[in-house]
Amino acid sequence: MADEATPTEPSPESGDGARQSMNNAVGRLKADLQSLRADLESAARAVNRLGATTAQETMHQAQVRAKVLRTRLDSITGDARQYGGHTVTAMRRQMQEQPLLTLMIAGVMGFILGQIIGRR
Repeated sequence: MADEATPTEPSPESGDGARQSMNNAVGRLKADLQSLRADLESAARAVNRLGATTAQETMHQAQVRAKVLRTRLDSITGDARQYGGHTVTAMRRQMQEQPLLTLMIAGVMGFILGQIIGRR
């Protein structure tokens, strides 16, 4: 077993070189970590800006859609009022032109409602 390599003790001269090499490696590692930290901070700021921009765009789109829906709702409401007004006018005209028919319809409706309510 004498053939196995045995660790040799570093000479004092090689210790200074190893220590210097280690210090250099630690210095490079610190610089790399600082660079990585700066890159991560920059990426985080970019993500925050992107998130804020996306939120603003989404809010703007929602406001535009709400405005479009409001316009459509106003249009539909106006159309319904107009249709209702025409229907009421037509019913009044019909009642004036045929009062007997109107009384008969009202009587039949009253009888039907009386029957429905009386069964309960």
